[in-house]
Amino acid sequence: MKEQELLMGPGLKLPRSAVTETVAFLGKRGSGKTNAAGDLAEERYAGGAQFVVIDPVGIWWGLRTLADGKGPGLLIHVFGGRHGDLPLLPETGRIVARVVVEKGISAVLDLSGMRKGERKRFVFDFAEELFELKKEKRTPLHLFCEEAQNWMPQQFPKGEPDV
Repeated sequence: MKEQELLMGPGLKLPRSAVTETVAFLGKRGSGKTNAAGDLAEERYAGGAQFVVIDPVGIWWGLRTLADGKGPGLLIHVFGGRHGDLPLLPETGRIVARVVVEKGISAVLDLSGMRKGERKRFVFDFAEELFELKKEKRTPLHLFCEEAQNWMPQQFPKGEPDV
C-alpha cells in the first residue's frame, strides 16, 4: 500500500511522514513561505494531527476561513490577537502550554498585540512548559514559528536582556 502524500501545491507533494519531521520554509519576503506552511498545517489537521502556531504577525487566524474568505476553514482555537477566542497575556505561556497538551488541541497563538519583551516572555514560558509536558505525554505536535528569527534568534543582540 502506497503511503498517502501531502499535497502542498500544484506539482509539489511530500511524503506523509513529513508531518513529524523538522522543516523550514526559507525564501525572500513575499515568496510564499507562510502559504506553504499553512498548507502543511491544513494537511496535518486533515490527518488528525495536532499543531500549534506561534504567530507574532497576526495572520494565521485565517486558517479558520476558506481561501476565498466566504466559508469556514479549520475548526481550531485562536488565542490572542484581534480574532482570538480568548486573549493572551505575557504571563500565561505556561498555562496555555498545559491546555494545549492536556486537551490535545491545535491552536494559533496570536502574539501580535504584545510588545517585543512580552512576546519573548510568553514564548519562553510556553516553550519551556510545552517541552517538559511533552516528556510525559509523548504525542506528535508540530510547532509552526512565524518570523522566528525576530524573536528567537540564535544570538541575542549585545545589550539585549535574556528572558
